[in-house]
Amino acid sequence: MVALALGGVADAKRKAKRKAPGPVVTRSSSSTGSGAGAVVSATATCPKKTRAISGGFSETVPNLEAVAGIVFESQRATARSWRVSAQIRGSGAPVTLTSHVYCRRRAPKLAGASTTLPTGELPGAAFGPTATASCRGKRRALAGGFVTPAPLVGGSVKNLVAGSLPGSPRDWTALAISTPVGASSVSAFAYCAKAKELPGLSRAGATGPATAADAASSTVTTPPCAGKRRALAGGFSQTTTGTPSGGFFLPYESVRAEDGRSWRVSGIHEDTGAGSLIASAVCG
Repeated sequence: MVALALGGVADAKRKAKRKAPGPVVTRSSSSTGSGAGAVVSATATCPKKTRAISGGFSETVPNLEAVAGIVFESQRATARSWRVSAQIRGSGAPVTLTSHVYCRRRAPKLAGASTTLPTGELPGAAFGPTATASCRGKRRALAGGFVTPAPLVGGSVKNLVAGSLPGSPRDWTALAISTPVGASSVSAFAYCAKAKELPGLSRAGATGPATAADAASSTVTTPPCAGKRRALAGGFSQTTTGTPSGGFFLPYESVRAEDGRSWRVSGIHEDTGAGSLIASAVCG
């Protein structure tokens, strides 16, 4: 009986050890396009026996005087992949878009939740709406994403994604900028796991310095996650003193930093209204 009991304890320990998530592994995939109105998409895929827990994007630094890739999609495509898309405004140098997917062995299975809201034809550009996707029951949002239809009508922008970031422990939000050019929509996605599979989740955030300079590039990185926690997911947002017509950031990077404990975002500031870029990380 004692031997059986000891064997049962050993089996329980091995089972607990097998269930521990593995380290976060990054995979990236790039695609290049050129020409006004062209759409560029890239999908990064996790190694076998791992699952995608989150993702991000980066692109060649836009020059708003000539060409910029407007990122309008960043979402989990399958259980093992992350897809991003951008549409090119202007002509000139090509734009290279990169999708980054963050993967783990024995990661929890994620259930998706989504919300889609219309972006209206307004008298002037305005921040909003904010779409919020909420996890059900006792699930918590580990990560999230967004998508809008391709944003350009001719050479004009009908909507932009100004933010994609964690809200409450159950939510992920996507902030749109609506313009008078045309009606469209914005969708937010939350990727949800059972709360017991996400012990000790916390948040880290940072707000960059205010800038009012047209075409200025800004980068902000969250403080490292506390203790032994790692950045599992993240997102971006922005503040402004006025309307988008006076100034906003066009995000071109939202990625897990090289230290694995922080999240980094970058954007180009357009027009002269002062604003700040915000980075957010989900730590676990």
